[in-house]
Amino acid sequence: MARKVAIYARVSTEHEAQISALENQVQYYDDILSRHADWTLVDRYIDEGITGTSIHKRESFMRMQDIMEQEGRKTATGLTRWQSGNINRVLRNPFYCGRIVYRKQYVPDYLVQKKI
Repeated sequence: MARKVAIYARVSTEHEAQISALENQVQYYDDILSRHADWTLVDRYIDEGITGTSIHKRESFMRMQDIMEQEGRKTATGLTRWQSGNINRVLRNPFYCGRIVYRKQYVPDYLVQKKI
């Protein structure tokens, strides 16, 4: 079954170093896409030089929110209203972003039971 995916990337300034970072973000996700033949890229949503303090200034983010509502895509809780918090949780979830981290926490001493 083909999986539809989208890329969202953002940098907060238009300085040359930030634009390079943006290109690296997009390349990173393009590389992941190239390794998954069953994934179909729907679109790339990219905001350049946009502040991180307000989603209302991020045109691509709003469009991405965009489109999810128009197509009736459901959130993890089954809602069809995509708010910025829903998308934020998806973007921060390592499984959705293609990052799987093992042993984020462990207990080295079973007697103390202090997690590290």
